Amino acid sequence: MKRAVGLLCPIFSIFGRNGIGNFSTETKYFIDYIKDLGFKYLQILPLGKIGLGNSPYMSESGFSGNELYISPDFLYEQNLISKEDVNSAVYHGNTYKVDYDFARENSSKILAKAYQNINDEWKEKTDKFSKKYAYWLDDYAYYKALIEHFKVDTFLGFPKEVLHRDKNVENVLKTELEDRIYYYKFVETLFFENWKQIKNFANEKGIKIIGDLPFYLSPTACEVWLNYEQFLVDENFVPKKVAGVPPDYFNEKGQKWGFALYNYPVMKKDNYKYLMKKYEYQLELYDVLRIDHFRAFDSYFTIDNNAEDGRVGTWEEGIGREFLPELIKKFGVERFIAEDLGCSSGKVKELVEKTGIPPMRVFQFGFDGRDNEHLPHNYTNNMVVYTGTHDNNTCLGWLYELDESTRRKVLSYIDYKDKYWGVGGRENTSIKKIITTLLESSAGLVIIPVQDILGFGGDTRCNIPGVAEGNWEYRLETDNQFAVDEDFLRENITRYFR
Repeated sequence: MKRAVGLLCPIFSIFGRNGIGNFSTETKYFIDYIKDLGFKYLQILPLGKIGLGNSPYMSESGFSGNELYISPDFLYEQNLISKEDVNSAVYHGNTYKVDYDFARENSSKILAKAYQNINDEWKEKTDKFSKKYAYWLDDYAYYKALIEHFKVDTFLGFPKEVLHRDKNVENVLKTELEDRIYYYKFVETLFFENWKQIKNFANEKGIKIIGDLPFYLSPTACEVWLNYEQFLVDENFVPKKVAGVPPDYFNEKGQKWGFALYNYPVMKKDNYKYLMKKYEYQLELYDVLRIDHFRAFDSYFTIDNNAEDGRVGTWEEGIGREFLPELIKKFGVERFIAEDLGCSSGKVKELVEKTGIPPMRVFQFGFDGRDNEHLPHNYTNNMVVYTGTHDNNTCLGWLYELDESTRRKVLSYIDYKDKYWGVGGRENTSIKKIITTLLESSAGLVIIPVQDILGFGGDTRCNIPGVAEGNWEYRLETDNQFAVDEDFLRENITRYFR
């Protein structure tokens, strides 16, 4: 793997004018800025429609995009809304956090205006997009139109005859809702085209995009209803068991995620067509794809749907040894990163090594008293290493959380002798030392969360696993770039041939 460095920053965290980071001019500026610092990759979080707690990992479809990311500026450029509409979408509240309520209300109004003004060019684009991706978009647009029509949050609120797909009723509804179905196809087309504009801009600047694909779907996702045979649900579309993890680094009670589980014996009959199509579509969106919860390809944890947490469950055999070789054969091993964190199983490591997909290592996980795989002296070239991930505290926040003994071990490991390790912002030196330690390591790719190049503390953390509310809200400010020690980054990225 060629030595390189990337930045981890969710789209929603990028500064902008609409209450949430989106596919805007500001995002292009951000990409231009990190290119100038020497970064070669931008890693983002899933771009799908968000679910409970605004989590990008609780998606209502394995394909759909989050319409909150569609930029009003883009719609204006396409002659779909007016300058007044663009100005009405400007947010004047707290710019340090995403305001999802404002973003949803604003997006709904702006997209409705765009649809009112749809022109021949966008009708043609929508028709082409709809035809090309009919294998998922027909079902999804119908599902969204029904959610709107019946004013419910999930398909479980549909009338019985709709829920169980009475063909006569379905034909009537598809005719009655034809315009709204087309609206949702239009929105997905806008999302795809707006994102393609951003990705093309990044690629032209020499920045590759690392995307993130959740392993599972929400139990009320579109496919769980319309392709129910592919999932382990009962006759009323309620999961028999759900996904999660046993007690681990993040949570002593484990985590009951609640995601729908796949019905692998059924999927196998058509050679896992649904999964392969999902990966194929996602790889159109990104240059590289991080496979979330990779260990589930070896074995996955199942929890009774009535359980309170993840302390009691069973392990089931995954499909990795059968599915992954076909995935790699079709798309190439260089298109993937394996999120194999929290896996002590030799079988998982064996699977990662056999596929050749680069595994992940996280500096913050390295200090449990053992000479473990997350310590930089154990890194090898075919690895993607992080100071921390979106699920970790920021490095400065983490240092503050550590007990004094462990913190001394960390500072000793990075050969940090200054007593001012806790100073934040541009003047921070302890996090710079951690970053340098990773940059000089043998790892092929180093990824640094944006909060760590800023030297920010735990108040800017992105997510706390197992906590339902208050996550996925951190946003950059336009003046945050002045907190970046640009010379430090440029010099060290160059020095260590990144």
